Amino acid sequence: MLTDPWSDPSFVGRLEFFKEGIEDISNHFLFGNYGYEVLRDGDTGGYIHNFLSYWAAYGVLYFLVLSAILFFVCLYIIRNLSFFRFNSFYHFPVLIFIYSFVSGMVSKAYVWPFLWFAVIFICSLKIQRR
Repeated sequence: MLTDPWSDPSFVGRLEFFKEGIEDISNHFLFGNYGYEVLRDGDTGGYIHNFLSYWAAYGVLYFLVLSAILFFVCLYIIRNLSFFRFNSFYHFPVLIFIYSFVSGMVSKAYVWPFLWFAVIFICSLKIQRR
């Protein structure tokens, strides 16, 4: 599988879902098509397995708002990195966000709730400046 990814049925299936998802995005660019994989395949699981699934399901406005929120949360973490680094209480929330962010970018879909959980977790932290 490592030398020939085309022999991996999971990879080939996800690539097919990606192609179909991009087609759904182009057909429903503005408002999305919630539940598009059920409408297309009659079953769940046929969604784009990455961040673009939000666009396919909810449309471009939601996708841009989500992108902005994630950008500002990442910026917030970077700007407060020295504070987080020296306060071990904050390591867990930051690591949860990093895991959720990376997973959402490359392998999870719009139905995965933990990305929002991680965003809310980070935004609820109280940073005490000295």
